[in-house]
Amino acid sequence: MQTPHAITAFTGLENFLRSLKKLVDLCEARGIALGLGGHEAPIADVRRRAEETWEHHSARLDRVRAICRSPHTIAEAARALFGEQAGYGKILAYTECGAHVEYLHHLGELVVANLDDFLAEGEAVPKYAVV
Repeated sequence: MQTPHAITAFTGLENFLRSLKKLVDLCEARGIALGLGGHEAPIADVRRRAEETWEHHSARLDRVRAICRSPHTIAEAARALFGEQAGYGKILAYTECGAHVEYLHHLGELVVANLDDFLAEGEAVPKYAVV
């Protein structure tokens, strides 16, 4: 599960991707293959798993960019990304999508499309769009 850095310090997609890069580099430098995770079966090829995870999030970033070709709130983008969710699934979808939106916003690829409304009304929900 990804969480926006703004909500939980030291999390966020940027930190996660940076950690995956460090893991790949460590595996390469020291010839590490086996990973013993805390809550799943052992990982036979940690480097490959980290690279697959990187690719998964890169594809998800592409999907968020595509969704935000027109302005979307995080809730709207999460529904487009994961479909309608209920209960805890909704929280997971919002935080995962929020982490990806936050990352793209930080990179300058997304902007708040309704910034004037957001600043003037104080209750408007930000809608993110591709620059």
